[in-house]
Amino acid sequence: MAKSLPDSIDIATAVRKSWRLSGTILLSDLGRMPAHLIKQDDRQVHYELAFDPCEDIIGVAQITIESNIELICQRSLEHFDFQVKVNKTVGFINRIEDETKLQRGVAPSWVEGETIDPKALIEDEMMLKIPEFPIKPGAELESEYLTNHEEHEPAEETHNPFAVLKDLK
Repeated sequence: MAKSLPDSIDIATAVRKSWRLSGTILLSDLGRMPAHLIKQDDRQVHYELAFDPCEDIIGVAQITIESNIELICQRSLEHFDFQVKVNKTVGFINRIEDETKLQRGVAPSWVEGETIDPKALIEDEMMLKIPEFPIKPGAELESEYLTNHEEHEPAEETHNPFAVLKDLK
C-alpha cells in the first residue's frame, strides 16, 4: 500500500512483484482535468492500482477509482455532484502488434520506455468518465432568445423579384 503516489514506477518491477498501490489524491493534483467544467478541485480521488503479470504482453493493471466531484452544468451554470466510479483493466503494450494479444475487455495502455506515470493512468480514466458537456439532471435552459419551434407558424411565401428574369430567356 502506497502512502503517496510516486511520479513514476518501473513497470517491469511493478508487474513482476504484483504491486498494489492505493490511497487518495486531490483532484487538483491531476493537472489535465478540465478546469472549466469543475467547480472545486479540492475533492479527493480514491484509487487502487493492482499490477499483475501477463504472458503475452508487458503486464496488466486493475484500476479502481472512486470520487465525487462538483461539476458546472453547461445548461444552467449551476453546480452539481457527479460520482465517478471506474473499475477497469488495462494491458500495457509497447508494440502495436501486441494490441491483438489483449484479452477481451482489457483496454490497451501504451508504454514508452521502462516507466509509467501512475497519476496519468488515474487521470486518463477520470477524464474518460467526465462528460464533455455536463448537464445537471433536470436542468432546463431559460432564455428569452430561445423559442419553441412548434409554436411558430410557417412563414408566408414571399414574392421573388427575380422570377421575372426567368421569362426573359
